[in-house]
Amino acid sequence: KYYYFAWANRLITYYLKTSRTNIALYEVQNMLKEAQEEDDKTGLSRCYNIMSQIYTIKRFDSMAFEWRLKEIELTEKYKIENYNISQTYAQIANYYSKFGDFQAAEKLLKECQAAFEQDKRLESIKKRLYNIECLYYQQTKQYQKALEAAKMQEKEERRLSESILSSSHYRTQGEIYQKMGNMNMAVKFLQMYINAD
Repeated sequence: KYYYFAWANRLITYYLKTSRTNIALYEVQNMLKEAQEEDDKTGLSRCYNIMSQIYTIKRFDSMAFEWRLKEIELTEKYKIENYNISQTYAQIANYYSKFGDFQAAEKLLKECQAAFEQDKRLESIKKRLYNIECLYYQQTKQYQKALEAAKMQEKEERRLSESILSSSHYRTQGEIYQKMGNMNMAVKFLQMYINAD
């Protein structure tokens, strides 16, 4: 059960953190080959997840997107226990938004929200959901909802004692106000961001 987890989350992640993406890619290809030979579905889902991370780092968004989709399809088809799946849903929704397919993005965002509602183990990473909601609502020009999501993310990070990150929230909220055309509030929040750093 933990063999592929250790391979992906320890060794390959170590290569990624030390900027050795080519070695990481070589390693994940070996891992993928082994998981395919053993027909290990959990191992395959870990491979798909780490492969998408590598392509995200290399800025090959469409390739990263493909691997994320493969991970979701495999997880759903074989009912694999996958703690990362809500994050994967959120990232796919973000890709759809980037590519302009807002209908598909909204569908996935709703699935992601449902996953957070149903699985209380995801509570500790709820800030990620708010972050993706904020990005999605900005891209679909629903600025009031984007603002609410940004405030929820800030509240969640304060709850987790991560208030050191709060200065970035000032910038996000300032940018949303700017897009809304509310320049007074935009200036106020951007000034708070500058002063916090």
